[in-house]
Amino acid sequence: GTSCILDDDVCYFDDCDYLIYIADRSGNMKYPVFSEKPYAMIIHDIIQRYVPESVPTGNEFKNMIVESYRRADHLFALSIPAMNDCIQYSNINKEKLSVLPLMYDYVTVRQDTSYETGKLYKLQQKKYFVWSSNISPHKNHITALIALANYYDHGGTMDCVITGFGTKNLNPKYARESSFPGNEHVNKVHYIFNKYPSLSKHLKFMGNMKKDEYLDVLHNAAFFFHPGYADNGNMGFFDAACLGVPTLSNKYPAMEYCAKFTNIPTSFMNGFEEKDIEEALFRMEKEYDKWADKLPSSDELKKVSIGETWRIIYRELAKYIGI
Repeated sequence: GTSCILDDDVCYFDDCDYLIYIADRSGNMKYPVFSEKPYAMIIHDIIQRYVPESVPTGNEFKNMIVESYRRADHLFALSIPAMNDCIQYSNINKEKLSVLPLMYDYVTVRQDTSYETGKLYKLQQKKYFVWSSNISPHKNHITALIALANYYDHGGTMDCVITGFGTKNLNPKYARESSFPGNEHVNKVHYIFNKYPSLSKHLKFMGNMKKDEYLDVLHNAAFFFHPGYADNGNMGFFDAACLGVPTLSNKYPAMEYCAKFTNIPTSFMNGFEEKDIEEALFRMEKEYDKWADKLPSSDELKKVSIGETWRIIYRELAKYIGI
């Protein structure tokens, strides 16, 4: 069958002894990888197993992924749940897989910002929470937005700041002004916004922010909100912990693994039930400071950041590719 040969515009990587693909899929890849050199792949998640609408339709995508796995010399999963999904989804032998530590950056907030970004958007410190998202269906927008509307309609007081790549297009007003054509999922989101007026009052769309500005806003939030599922966990919860901000998260295997790996106490909810999300938001509104008090120290968080775990990653790579 047809295969994909990656070109570095020099010699098709022929001067390399070994290739490591840092992702197992790309929007530009339509066929399995072909390489005369041995290669390994890093597997972040098997999101298509749970949210098939998040990837191209049909069996071609699955066949491309599975065949690329089978041709690989070795596969490195970034969590035990991702490894298990890979085995079950693609029928890969367990001996061909190993797990690398999660790769978190330890972050700090600039001391000279004085909350300038929050003031610009008229945000009151600790009177809002941050939802870092994108426009993919696995972010669970529909269920979460209905829950948020119920939270506000029943007296919830904290605003929700939505940030992340493409998220301004979730706002019907912005999408109309920018002539964003939308897609089936985004159109459903717009329908929810139009149905529940309280959302427009309390949700602040800040788009894809600069890192310093984002950390400034996150640092002054009451908590980090993650209702998504099926991915390899939300890295933003580690950023939040570094800044002393707790997380309210959907409970699914990858996020439970992240919380255990980092020893970050996390308030979990059933993100597939609107009522449970609403109740969890009310609890977090009252208890976010108690959760913040439970967070690990900066020294403890640094121990599980890439500044320390790179040594484990190096040893694991060396074991299989001979560096």
